[in-house]
Amino acid sequence: MELIIKDLTSQLYDAKNELLVQEARIREEVCQAMTREMVDMEGKYDFWV
Repeated sequence: MELIIKDLTSQLYDAKNELLVQEARIREEVCQAMTREMVDMEGKYDFWV
């Protein structure tokens, strides 16, 4: 039983780490997309005049 608990704990830890990595990747992709949109909007409109 103790071995099963250790194995499940390890799996949970690995899954949590994978989710954190995925979250960081998604946040980076969203930030890059928002930056591209801002640059595109600045090119189309003169917000900074």
